[in-house]
Amino acid sequence: MKKRRGRPTASKEPMTLPAVLDEAEIMTLQGVARYLHCHYTTVKRLVHAGGLPVFRLGSDSRIMRADLEKWIAAGGGKPYGSAPVKPTRRTG
Repeated sequence: MKKRRGRPTASKEPMTLPAVLDEAEIMTLQGVARYLHCHYTTVKRLVHAGGLPVFRLGSDSRIMRADLEKWIAAGGGKPYGSAPVKPTRRTG
């Protein structure tokens, strides 16, 4: 008799997280934007610049709340005004 291939049958019990890990401890980029009261694009720019401590989960980025709070306590990256301003190009 051949074994059936395919998806295993689902367990009847709901999947739960371990007691040491709370769902709120791992944040999506959208959740970080809400937490920081800024736009999602700003968070993505910080991630791509290497400013935010992220880890990858498949193709998505996630941030641990504790790491985010440490980042904020350390000044949240560069102090305001420390980055050189790129001049705008004038046309006309």
